[in-house]
Amino acid sequence: MVAGTTFRGNIRESGRVLESRSAISPSRIQVIMKIKVLLSLAVLTLIVAAAWQIGGAEIANLNFREDIRDVAAQAGTHIGYLSPMSEDQVTQLVIQKAGDRGITLAAEQITVKRVPAQRPEQSTWYLAADYSVPVNLGFTTIRLHFTPASERNGM
Repeated sequence: MVAGTTFRGNIRESGRVLESRSAISPSRIQVIMKIKVLLSLAVLTLIVAAAWQIGGAEIANLNFREDIRDVAAQAGTHIGYLSPMSEDQVTQLVIQKAGDRGITLAAEQITVKRVPAQRPEQSTWYLAADYSVPVNLGFTTIRLHFTPASERNGM
């Protein structure tokens, strides 16, 4: 260094003192921190909203799968309380159960097969549905595909 020149965060050039531009003022740091917090909260809000939408569709599917298993078992016919249902009646019942869960189904999306037993009143059903649910994530829409079915895999 040249004699008589001091260096304490300032740069001396040809007799002029230049301030170092690397220092950021405390007010700028606060503004930057507020922007980071706001962006973080916005991203967190989007994640929570997406999880809420997807979780709701998943829970509706789980409940609908339980409804399908209950219909397939035909518990009332095993004890003589109800008469056996036809395939069309079972299809309509599955559509009704789906509607109760907020799921829109058409008869073509449902598979209904009777699983035979020794006595007709002891038979059960194999039921399956194939449907997609649109999930709006704000900036885009995705489709979740579900295929709930009763325990038995076909006959």
